[in-house]
Amino acid sequence: MKPNKFRAWDNKNNCYFKPTYEAYKGNVEDLNIGMSGDLFMRTLTKSTHCNSVMPNRFIVERFTGYQMFEEDIYFGDLVSNNFRTSKEVIREIVEHEGCIMMKRVKGNSKLPKYISLHEWYKLNFKVIKNIHKNSELLK
Repeated sequence: MKPNKFRAWDNKNNCYFKPTYEAYKGNVEDLNIGMSGDLFMRTLTKSTHCNSVMPNRFIVERFTGYQMFEEDIYFGDLVSNNFRTSKEVIREIVEHEGCIMMKRVKGNSKLPKYISLHEWYKLNFKVIKNIHKNSELLK
């Protein structure tokens, strides 16, 4: 069974959120996902409902259960491959019809729009971990 893991992109600080557990310095900052999917930020003194107080600050990404070169692959990651053509094809990891798929977002339009990550993840592709800083690849 794959673990339930998440990461959160912080639009305010332009990086992935990293929790801080330095209570001895008076500094604690953590994100929690509620049962309903709501996001809460906890500090040493309070808990804040992020979805209403800070809308659009965090983008939560879920772990797919797959790894490439010992790195976790998350929904929303971009992957690059050229195993069938000489031109690079950029795909985004998405959930499509209940399956984990790689959706073609840039490259050869003759290739299928969706291919299964499960079937293809062992082939030659690289994970572009930060879609937020590499969004120009989608253009």
